[in-house]
Amino acid sequence: MATELGRTTGSLAFEGASRRSRAARSRAFFAIWAALADAAAIVVSALAIGWAYHLLALGAEPPTDLWLRIGSVVALLVLIPNALRNEYQIGTYLDFSGHIRRSFQLWNVAIVAALVLGFLTKTSETFSRGTMILFYAGGLLSLVSVRYLLVRLTQIGAKTGTSPARRIFLVGFEQDVMAFASRHQPWNLGMEIAGVAILPEGDQAEASQPLAAAVPHSVQEEALA
Repeated sequence: MATELGRTTGSLAFEGASRRSRAARSRAFFAIWAALADAAAIVVSALAIGWAYHLLALGAEPPTDLWLRIGSVVALLVLIPNALRNEYQIGTYLDFSGHIRRSFQLWNVAIVAALVLGFLTKTSETFSRGTMILFYAGGLLSLVSVRYLLVRLTQIGAKTGTSPARRIFLVGFEQDVMAFASRHQPWNLGMEIAGVAILPEGDQAEASQPLAAAVPHSVQEEALA
């Protein structure tokens, strides 16, 4: 009996470690794809605006290499700060609120930094003011649009269980657990209820009341499956 129990415990521990490892890889892959999506939005918008402006407004051959460099520099100026503040974590993409504000603030900094670099390297004279204005507006719109699309895809994936969303374990009295689920609706926030532990009612549960009272305000996160 003790041997079988030890084997079962070891098997469960190994399974839990394996699940946590898969969860960590899923989070890492998601962060990479989210960063690549931002970079692609910026670089593609730079190339598209540079080509359109030079062909339609100036009737000249667009300097593809120049706008590729500009888009790449601005993309790096956006990606590096975002990575440092963990912007590409999947939890950030479970809700669209805040993305526009953060993108707008960082975009302004990135554009100003790119202009300063262009001035210092004496390359700012090779592109017009009109293209930079268009790139400022079009690049920001492209970046926000890609963010919105990725948020929607992440939310859909979280609800269907195909994306590495958070799993939670609820502990408390039955009425508290039901009230928490009804009020917060974690399934709409990309969270999966992995399990529920209902505390017994009555005098025998007095020692557990502080824990139960905390349930509406906090939950314990588990490793992802």
